[in-house]
Amino acid sequence: MNFSLCRQSFAPAALAVALALPSLALAADKPQDAYTNADTPVVDQVTAFANIATEPSNLASNIVGATAYTLGDLPFGKVNDIIIGKSGRMIALKIGAGGTFGFDETELAVPMSDVTLKTVDGSLKVETDLAEQDVRDAANG
Repeated sequence: MNFSLCRQSFAPAALAVALALPSLALAADKPQDAYTNADTPVVDQVTAFANIATEPSNLASNIVGATAYTLGDLPFGKVNDIIIGKSGRMIALKIGAGGTFGFDETELAVPMSDVTLKTVDGSLKVETDLAEQDVRDAANG
């Protein structure tokens, strides 16, 4: 197997995860515990992933594809991507709202200051500070 090709194909994904993880605790004026029920993992040197205590809310791969909920706990869309700013921190989630099976959906950029990531019964839950009307207004405007 050609390991140089393997490294090249995994490098972009590994970089995205490496950039996103520190921002879970540091993004937007939210306290650290707003992003996870566990302590934010500390990675200060290269180590085996199995040695790091993580929860679903610590992994970018679990955030993308997760259902986003309004203030009233109504599902309104799926997280399609994570927007990372120049600082290397997550600044917003790109959430697809409306549509059917991903067609005709409106993509909204929801700032991290309006998002709470938490682990509920072992799964990630993406909660927003948005009311149902806020989602409708943003999708139409």
